[in-house]
Amino acid sequence: MGKLLLFLLSFLSVMEVLGQYYDNGQAPFTVRWNQINTPNFQVIFPESLDSMAQVYASYLELTYLKVNKSILVQPKKLPVVLHHKTVMANGEVGWAPARMNLFTVAPQDNYFQPWNQHLVLHESRHNVQLNKLNTGTTRVLGWVFGEQAAAAVLGVHLPLWFVEGDAVAYETGSSLAGRGRVADFLMPLKAQVNEKGIYSYGKAMFGSYADYVPNRYVLGYQLAAEGSLRYGSNLWNQTLDYVARNPWQPRPFSASMKKLTGLPERKFYKNSLQELKNRNESKSLNANNALPGYRAISKPTKSEYVNYHHPLAIEGGVIAYKTSLSNIGAFVLIDSLGNEKTIYKPGYVFDNVFSGNDSLLVWNEYRATRFEQQNYSNITIYNWKKGKLYYLQSKGRSFYSTINSQVSKLVSSEIDESLQWSLTVRDLFSGELLVKVHFDTLQPVQPAWDESGKRIAFIAISSAGKSLGILNIETGNTNWLLTNELLEINQPFFVPGGLVLKGTFNNRSNFFYYDLKNQTWSLLTRVPYGVGSASYTNGELIYSEYTADGFKISAQKLLPLFEAKPQAYNDALVVHLSKQEQLVNFRTNNFGEFPVTKYRRIAHLVNFHSWAPIAIRTESNEVGIGATLMSQNVLSSSFLSAGYQYYRAEAFNEFFVNYTYKGFYPIIENEYRWIDFAFNYTDQDLLVHPVSGHQHYFNHNWSFPFLFDRGKWYRRLNLGLGYNYNGVYYNPSTTLVLNNKSQHKARLSAFIYQLQRTSHRDLAPQWGQVFNMQAEKSLNAKIPAYQWTVWGQLYFPGLLKNNSLQFYGGFQQKETGLFNLQNRLAYPRGYALYDFETLQTYRMDYHLPLWYPDLNVLEMLYIKRLTLNLFHDLASFNYQGTKRYQESIGATLGFDFHAFRFVAPLHFSITYAHKHTLNEPYLGINFTVDFNALY
Repeated sequence: MGKLLLFLLSFLSVMEVLGQYYDNGQAPFTVRWNQINTPNFQVIFPESLDSMAQVYASYLELTYLKVNKSILVQPKKLPVVLHHKTVMANGEVGWAPARMNLFTVAPQDNYFQPWNQHLVLHESRHNVQLNKLNTGTTRVLGWVFGEQAAAAVLGVHLPLWFVEGDAVAYETGSSLAGRGRVADFLMPLKAQVNEKGIYSYGKAMFGSYADYVPNRYVLGYQLAAEGSLRYGSNLWNQTLDYVARNPWQPRPFSASMKKLTGLPERKFYKNSLQELKNRNESKSLNANNALPGYRAISKPTKSEYVNYHHPLAIEGGVIAYKTSLSNIGAFVLIDSLGNEKTIYKPGYVFDNVFSGNDSLLVWNEYRATRFEQQNYSNITIYNWKKGKLYYLQSKGRSFYSTINSQVSKLVSSEIDESLQWSLTVRDLFSGELLVKVHFDTLQPVQPAWDESGKRIAFIAISSAGKSLGILNIETGNTNWLLTNELLEINQPFFVPGGLVLKGTFNNRSNFFYYDLKNQTWSLLTRVPYGVGSASYTNGELIYSEYTADGFKISAQKLLPLFEAKPQAYNDALVVHLSKQEQLVNFRTNNFGEFPVTKYRRIAHLVNFHSWAPIAIRTESNEVGIGATLMSQNVLSSSFLSAGYQYYRAEAFNEFFVNYTYKGFYPIIENEYRWIDFAFNYTDQDLLVHPVSGHQHYFNHNWSFPFLFDRGKWYRRLNLGLGYNYNGVYYNPSTTLVLNNKSQHKARLSAFIYQLQRTSHRDLAPQWGQVFNMQAEKSLNAKIPAYQWTVWGQLYFPGLLKNNSLQFYGGFQQKETGLFNLQNRLAYPRGYALYDFETLQTYRMDYHLPLWYPDLNVLEMLYIKRLTLNLFHDLASFNYQGTKRYQESIGATLGFDFHAFRFVAPLHFSITYAHKHTLNEPYLGINFTVDFNALY
C-alpha cells in the first residue's frame, strides 16, 4: 500500500506540471505551413521548403523500419514539425501532446554526418522509447489520463541518463557516425574517472555545484552501451517493458536492472565506469609535457573547474574565452606570467569561438526575439583597446566569423532561410557582402584565412563524410586535400608551409600538421585526453588541452613528432553497437515523392491530448477533486484546459476554462470560471437564512514582450493590457433581500528589467534592476474602485563570490469597490497582511551559498547545496486614517536536493524571523519543485 501511495503522489505531482504543457516556443505568425502525410509521420514544415521536407520524410520512414530492432515496439503515427528560423541546433520529442520538433540549422561542430540524418536517428529513438513505455499498465493509465500518463511515468521512473544515452548509442550503432565515434565526446568522463575518481551515483545523475559533472548524454552513452555489451542487446528492451508493466512500484527501473544484471543500479554504474577507466591507457603514457618546448600558459585551477576556450596568440600574451562554475563567460588576456585581465563579458558566444588580433575581437553572438523559434547569430566586433562594441548584423545567420590578417575582411559560414549554406566574405567595417560561394550538397564549417587573405581553409560535411578544402576567393575554385572521410577532422588553420587541424589519434583528439608542398601528414601533440582549439605565433602552437579541471592553455614548438594521419575512432562499444543495430542507409530511398498539402492552423487549434479524473489547475499549480481536459496544438501556439472542481470544505462547484494563444506577437490569455455556492447566513437577530447563487469570473489579458538583450545583459520590457469581470448573482429568497453585484475592471501594466547573466553557482544576478508598474480601475461609473502599484528591485554583488545583495521597495494605493483587489506587493515575512488603503514596503536580502556537500543520505536524498539568506523587512499600512507597521528580521536556511531519485530539483527552506512590531518569533517552512528540469 505504501509503494502504491508513493507512486500516486509522484505521478500526480508530475501530472500537475504536465498540465501546464511543454511550451517549446512559437514561430512567427508570418510562417505559412504545409504538410506531408507518410504512413507513419505527419511532417509539418514551412511552405517554401518542400524539397527539404521530402528529404526529412523519407529519412524518417527509412529509420522507422529499423529503429526498433533492440527496443521492440511499433510506434504510432507522430506529428513532426520542422523549424527553420532558429539558429539553435536541437531536436526533441514531446509527449502530451505527442510530437517531434526538429530544428534544422546545423551546428558548426557537427561530426561527419549531415545534421538531418543525425536528428532523425536520435529523435526517432526517443519516439521508440516513449512508445515502448506506453504499453502494459502504463497504456491502461493512458486510458484514464491520456498521453500525459506515459510522460509522467518517464518523469517518475526513467533516469535521464538512460533516455539520452540510449539515443546516443542508437545513433552510433545505426550509422557510420554518431557521437560514440567522436573522441571528444567521452573525454570529460575519461578525465574525471582517471583524475578525480568515480563520483557517487547521485552526483553523476543530478550534478553538482562543487564540481563539473559530465552531462547525461555522455554518462548515459557509457552506461547504456556498456550495459548492452555486458548483459545483452535485450537489456534495455526488457527494462522498459518492466517499467511499463510495473509503474506502481517505487523503483521499477532499478528492480529490472537488478533482475537482469544481478547488480544494484549503483553497482552497475560503478562497474561501467571502472570498465571505461580500464579500457583507456594511463594518462602518463601520453604526457605532452615531455615534448620539446612545452610550457603551460594558464595557471592551474584545482579549486574550481575552469575552461579556457579558443586561445588566440597576440603580442604580449594570449586571449581566451573563459568559462567557469562561478563566473559568467568572459574574454580574458593572459600575460607571459600567467596573470589574467578581463577584457569583456559577452552574451552567448556560439561554440565558444572567436577571432581577433591585438585590438579587435570578433564573434557570433546569439540574439533572441519574442518568438522562441526565431533567433539570430550576429557578427559582433569589440575593439578592446578602445572599449567600443558594435554589431555588423542585426538579423544574421552567420557562424565561425574569422578576421583576415589584413584586418579588412571577415569570412563566415552562413545559412539562409531556404537552408542553403555558403561561405561569405564581408567588409569588416561596413558589413558589405563581397563574396558568396554556395555549396549545394555540402555544409561548409570552420573557415580560416591564409596570410595573404586570398585563400580560405574549411571543412565540408556531406552524406559521404568530411572533407578538407582550400577555397581561392579570387577564382572561386576549391582544392580538396581530403575527401569524404568517415572520421573527425576540425578547425583547420594556416601555418608556415602548411595547415594545422584537429583530428583523432589513438582515440584521443590531437593536432596534426599537413605539409602543403610534400602532401604529408604529421602528428603534433600527444595529450592524455584531448585538445580544444589552437592558434599559431612565432613558431609555437598555442592550444587548449583538456584536464579533469577543464581546458587549460599550453604551448609547444611547432615540430612534427612523426608521420601520422587522422584516424577513425573505434572501441569496444562502437564495435558492439554496430552489430546490435541495423545500419540505416540514407542513400537508399524507395519512397518516391510524397504529396504535399496545406496545413491550416485554424483547423488544428484544438488537439486534446490528455485528461484526468482530477482537477488540474495550471494557474495555481494545484490539484483537487474533479476532472480536466487538456489541449495543445503541435505548433505550441494554442493552449486550452477545461474542467470541473468540487470544493469539499466549502461545498461548492466550479467549472473552468483557460485558453491562451501565443501565435500572434501579443500573448492573449483568457480565463473563465463559473461557481455555484450555497451557505447559511445568520442575521443580527440570529435568524438563519439559506443563501445560494452563482458567480461568473472572466479575465482577459494581452501582453506585449519586447527583447533588447545586449552582451551580458538580459533587457526586457513587457507591456500588459487586461480586462476583468466579476459578477455574483443570487437565487431568489423568500426570507432575505439580496442584491446582485458585478464589476468590470481594466488593467494596465509595465514590467521592465535589466539583469546580468548568471553563472552556474549564482543564487541571483550579480547586477540588475527590475521595475514594475500596474494600474487597475473599475469601469463601473458608480463603483470608483481603483488600485495602482509600483515596485522595484536592485541586485548587487555581495562581499564574496556568488553572494547577492538585493533591495526591494514598493508602493501600493487602492480604493476597494464591491470586490477585494489583489495585493501586488511583497510584505514582511512572518506577518499576515493588514487591510490598507496605502502600503509601502521595503526588503533587504543578503543571499549566500554555505556549502556544496554532494551528500547522499541513505540512497533517498542527494543534497547539492546549502544556502543562507539574511533579511530585513519593513512595511507601513495606512487604513482609514490609522497607520500601522510591520517589521521583521531573520534568516532562511535553504537546501537544494533530490529525493527518491526524482529528476526535478527540490528546494526546502526554514525561515526564522523576529517580528519586531509584535515582539514575537516566527518559524516557517517552504518547499518548491523545479519542474523545468523534466524538459
